[in-house]
Amino acid sequence: FAELRALPDEKARLLDRVVATNGVIVFEHDPKVAAVRIKKGERYHEIVEHVTL
Repeated sequence: FAELRALPDEKARLLDRVVATNGVIVFEHDPKVAAVRIKKGERYHEIVEHVTL
């Protein structure tokens, strides 16, 4: 699991908002970090491999 402080500021701010709303986001501009899944009700995120749609 990555920590928010290890990410660039803009991603950290975005992740913070997503965690607060228990949402899911996709970083289409960065294939190495394509998706960040937020587990509802818990404060952690998981970086997953890029999946081609």
